[in-house]
Amino acid sequence: MSKDMDPTSVLEVGPYRVPLSLDSDVLDRRDFHTGNTLILHDADDTPWPIEDKKYDLVIATQVWEHLKRPCEAFAEVQRVSRSAILTFPYMWTSGSKSHRDIDEKRIIEITTGKGGPTAVLYYIPPGRKARATFVWGFYD
Repeated sequence: MSKDMDPTSVLEVGPYRVPLSLDSDVLDRRDFHTGNTLILHDADDTPWPIEDKKYDLVIATQVWEHLKRPCEAFAEVQRVSRSAILTFPYMWTSGSKSHRDIDEKRIIEITTGKGGPTAVLYYIPPGRKARATFVWGFYD
């Protein structure tokens, strides 16, 4: 993914009720009536009903740690998109079990595939716990 990337097609996976992009398509197992184009599908159920390389970008914020089959789902991200941005809870010691003790090693374990991330950002929103954002570009 180049630093001047300008995606024209975006898929958000599991954004709950608030997609980041008003123009994105949404893949979710429930219909939250966001107004976005909905692909009603569980991300753990692979393959996804999406054609190869349909999207320039897949976004998933705090979703991957909840999946039962994260590696298989990440393979689908690679198949349907040219790039991806995924965020994770980072080194949380409290909260639900799925959010605890996620570090770089665990993130790489659940996002296996063609190479590692092209960028990583760690941040702590004001008054909140740390997050890690990983960015991938998928090259043929």
